[in-house]
Amino acid sequence: MPELVKKDRLRQVNSLSSSYSSLMMVLGPSISGFIISKFDIKYCFYIDSLTFLLSMIMIFLIKLYKYGSKKDVELYQTDKISFIEGLKYIKGNCIIFNTLSINTIVGLAAGMLNGLLIMYVYKFLKTDSQGYGVILTFKGLAMILTSLVLYKYLKNVPVDVIFKLGLIGLGISTAVFPLNTFFVLAILIQFFNGIFNALYSISRTTIIQENCDNQYLGRTFSMNTMLTNITSIISLAFGGIAAEFFGVRAVLLIGGFIVLISGFVARNKIHLELTS
Repeated sequence: MPELVKKDRLRQVNSLSSSYSSLMMVLGPSISGFIISKFDIKYCFYIDSLTFLLSMIMIFLIKLYKYGSKKDVELYQTDKISFIEGLKYIKGNCIIFNTLSINTIVGLAAGMLNGLLIMYVYKFLKTDSQGYGVILTFKGLAMILTSLVLYKYLKNVPVDVIFKLGLIGLGISTAVFPLNTFFVLAILIQFFNGIFNALYSISRTTIIQENCDNQYLGRTFSMNTMLTNITSIISLAFGGIAAEFFGVRAVLLIGGFIVLISGFVARNKIHLELTS
């Protein structure tokens, strides 16, 4: 994205990208449900494979913006940055380091939440897979609407404010969810969760793009993905074991408080670095 658009347009482009992604998250299960009801389930896998092939073709068709500066051209052609050099850059860039650290903490909670949410819906909300699908659908709709609003109405709000607001709201909605046993209220809580989820994910990506040197963007996003995946796997295993001893509700509360704490950490760390 930073190679295709100017930095002052990154938030708008990320918002649109997030809205499209959220829309597909809502449409995807509906399409798969229709296919399964009319045809064999194997056709879902065929179509899924086809979408990846189409994505590959579309990526090949992208024409990168041609920068006039020779320095910029040489910058984008640099592709031999070692793993150690990437680590040193991330460690030396306080904004990037803090953003990745906070995202790693959130990943630590995400594994527990993703693994136990469906169990809570079945056990405490007394609903089935259809009810669970409705909850996720409303969360997806909230992410779509928030992405569009962020693109149009919040473009002048500082990105660090959106980042910490998204994290704090995500933590509160996540912690409140396991305290509820009413299905309708659960839909409303997850709707707000989707709002703050979109605010967090869009602002996080924008902060990295705006404050990372272009030749290190690939390394930075790769490191971010690696850290969140590792912590998610660890917390997924821990969450399952902890749920056996302390219960699903207690573990979900712990996950929500972890996200909430990371929001207050972001309030101090990211804001100070961006304003300095």
